[in-house]
Amino acid sequence: MRWFVYALAGLALVAGTWWWLAGGESPPAPPSAGSEAPARSMKVFTAQPAEIAENLQFSGTVATVRRAVLTTRLSGLITFLRVEEGDRVQAGEVLVRVDARDLSAQLSQARAGTQTASAASRQAQAALHTANAAVAEAHARIRGLEAEQLEARSRLALAETEARRHQYLFEEGAIAKQRAEQTQTELEVARARVQGLQAAHRQAQASLSRAQANLGEIQAAVDSSLAAVGQAQAGEEVAESQLPYSEVRAPFTGVVTRKLTWQGEMTVPGGPLLEVEDVRAVRLEASVPEEQLKSLQTGQNLQVHLDALDRQIQGRIDQIVPSADPASRTFMIKISLQNPDSRILPGMYGRVMVPQGTRSVLAVPADALVRRGQLEGVFVLDDQDVAHLRLVKTGAVTPAGVEVLTGLDAGARVVRQASGLIDGTRILPEETAR
Repeated sequence: MRWFVYALAGLALVAGTWWWLAGGESPPAPPSAGSEAPARSMKVFTAQPAEIAENLQFSGTVATVRRAVLTTRLSGLITFLRVEEGDRVQAGEVLVRVDARDLSAQLSQARAGTQTASAASRQAQAALHTANAAVAEAHARIRGLEAEQLEARSRLALAETEARRHQYLFEEGAIAKQRAEQTQTELEVARARVQGLQAAHRQAQASLSRAQANLGEIQAAVDSSLAAVGQAQAGEEVAESQLPYSEVRAPFTGVVTRKLTWQGEMTVPGGPLLEVEDVRAVRLEASVPEEQLKSLQTGQNLQVHLDALDRQIQGRIDQIVPSADPASRTFMIKISLQNPDSRILPGMYGRVMVPQGTRSVLAVPADALVRRGQLEGVFVLDDQDVAHLRLVKTGAVTPAGVEVLTGLDAGARVVRQASGLIDGTRILPEETAR
């Protein structure tokens, strides 16, 4: 009798399995001889191991990145200061004005001195231009005289030769005395011209020396005038550089968090006036155990969850403070957060996800899973592209897909969007990467 009960139970199990594989429907009638079920075109991917990150969670507090204490270099009466704590200010907005009438007067005086010195410099440079022209003219005169002397010496040498030849011919009785005397006269004229050109050359040299001396004096005057201009301009620049400090502007768009002086008071150079913080640029400051520090570096992106806003955003490590808390043995990391709507406020609590390395998983897309009650499976293609249902055990949902713990091997071809697919169906695979 017992064997009969076992046989009935086995038969029921086989029937139930056949019903589940068939998608919960009645088993199809066997195909008639010579017929074959039509193939279906479906997306198929090859299951491959993927590396996923594991994270560790730490808490931190939001703080502003930019904070400025506004001061001025001037000492004077505050004539304008109308912001209060909590007021929003724009970058470049004038927040404080200091009386700068004395400074403006100094600037006007310095500019007048610059104009006077510049006029004197222009006159000196005009004289320098004239002196340079005189030197150039003297050089040209000397070059012209030297060319004339060269020509005159050539003619003198020729006249001396002719005079000696005609004197010899006269002594031999070959020419008349008048002809010999004429060549002698031409020789004297040539000598006189050479001597005259030499005298003119000496005079030109003297003129050049005087022009060069005058040029040196004028050049010294120009240098002196330029130095005076530079000194005047320096005084003007000093006065001009101080004038902008009569207005204190917001260095960035933010909120006034402290007001340290009031309109009508006197300023002290370097004394604090206002404190401004940029609530658009914030960061999470979190403490990380030293054993986790090796997995962190500046520029690394981390996920941050803000409990007050129930919001998760991506941050980036801007700084790792290179000093540990001796009591807790933790290091401070500062993670910048985007805050365009200014909803993230200083003091908010946040949690940061720190990567703890990776592990290899075999994962499938969620649409590849087929569920029958409490069971899960995937359709895998054989060498003839026929789909067969394979039971699997799944794990966590990861960025790579649903983790498959057992029942599937790497390299298997898995059918996507397989809901309603019947075991044994021939597939026309459309290969996809994932």
